[in-house]
Amino acid sequence: MEYKGEKSLSQNKKLFIYDDYGHHPVEIKATLEAMREKYKNENLIAVFQPHLFSRTKIFLKEFSESFDLANKVFLLPIYAAREKFDESVSSKILSENINNIKNKKSEVVKDFEEGLDSVLKYTQIENSLENEKDFVLLTIGAGEAYKVGELILEKQFK
Repeated sequence: MEYKGEKSLSQNKKLFIYDDYGHHPVEIKATLEAMREKYKNENLIAVFQPHLFSRTKIFLKEFSESFDLANKVFLLPIYAAREKFDESVSSKILSENINNIKNKKSEVVKDFEEGLDSVLKYTQIENSLENEKDFVLLTIGAGEAYKVGELILEKQFK
């Protein structure tokens, strides 16, 4: 788990950005547990890019359960690496499974730019609720999920 930086979202709200290489459900769960230990009350956002169609299919149930400690989960398309496209598994299917366990907690984003927009929109909505929580973004995966955090760090806020 690597601390990448932070951004001020408003006068009193920050977004702390971390990246983790975890691409197995046990690793993801352990990373989220560590984040929850460090940030007990903050709003924890996970951006996950599943790695390999075969791994996602084999561990679909375990992946679905591994995000329990996150407040919100954004799923990028599966990073195929060396594998051919497999229509029998997708980030959409994983999202539906997560949502069946934890009432509308996840959604699919089509690419890194949409991931950036979705994370920022989510922080604005939660900010409008006037709670005292900061935000923690954890990008997770062996692919390129880290790009969402980098895009946020590069973004100029007004």
